[in-house]
Amino acid sequence: MWNATLQSKLVIFFLTFTCTVCLIPMFLTNEVTSNASLNLESAPAFPYHAASDTTDLKLWLIHLGKPLENSDPKNNLQNTSVRWIDHAMGPDSTISWTGLQAKNDTIHIQIQVKNALPGTLIEMTRTRHCSYFSRMWKWILSWQDSSLLKKNLAELETLVRQRADQHIYYGFIISETGLSPGTFAGYRATVHKKDVFRYFSLQIQNVYSLCQKQGILSPGRACLLRYAESVDTDSSEVFAGLPIPDYLQLAGTQRVKLPAGTFATTIAEGGEPQIEKARLAIRKYLADRNLTLKMPVVEEYIHESAANSDPSLWKTKIYAAYK
Repeated sequence: MWNATLQSKLVIFFLTFTCTVCLIPMFLTNEVTSNASLNLESAPAFPYHAASDTTDLKLWLIHLGKPLENSDPKNNLQNTSVRWIDHAMGPDSTISWTGLQAKNDTIHIQIQVKNALPGTLIEMTRTRHCSYFSRMWKWILSWQDSSLLKKNLAELETLVRQRADQHIYYGFIISETGLSPGTFAGYRATVHKKDVFRYFSLQIQNVYSLCQKQGILSPGRACLLRYAESVDTDSSEVFAGLPIPDYLQLAGTQRVKLPAGTFATTIAEGGEPQIEKARLAIRKYLADRNLTLKMPVVEEYIHESAANSDPSLWKTKIYAAYK
């Protein structure tokens, strides 16, 4: 009798406990929100541009959990998107990042960049959804996510320091140099981006031929001058030419004069993808320092493109004037 009564009580207790556990998540939201912050001794432009830069996103926005199914396990950022709430950096700028984890679990990360003299305050918030029973240990999930956010902010700080102190962008070291006025003889045209180097090679051969016929010795290497270039179009306006003494005129060519000034410069090793990334590195360098790019951007080919058809062996020095 006693054992039967105790057994009944245990069953009732177990059922009551089970029902309570099953009902508790009903009163809890399925969102898990975590926060982390960091104060950087830098101007707001540096962390803002670094945080919003999709090219460098994988360098600091890490530890996001499992990647999407059928995606590259080394890239947790596949099929993600970045949108800017503030299209121009202001006193309090916000960047919003949204992505998918395995099983279509949406995570949302928001970065706020605020003036906080003498530096910049970065506040990072992560919001994600959890399963029904996971709501009961939300505080543990929040603590884990906060720890990951702190790691992300530490990576972001490293990236900002590389850009601000070492002038390193995407692996390129940006420096500044002063150049004298330059005069180029060549040809200017708007060409399809995939045809730029074919156009350059053809026109440079023509210019070399004219120089030989007219007895003109070029004092420098062949250069490509890039003018207005839009990521939204397939065309690029370029000038392919050789530097010539200012007092000479090479008949049968167009003439371009570049004024003296201070130029941001770097060296790209490889073909067009590396050259394009080097130009992007210079643009980011100037944006961080509130400087305006002046077109054209000059690409000086250290390699001999006609004799060296392997793009991996190319060396190109990029010069960009600014104001």
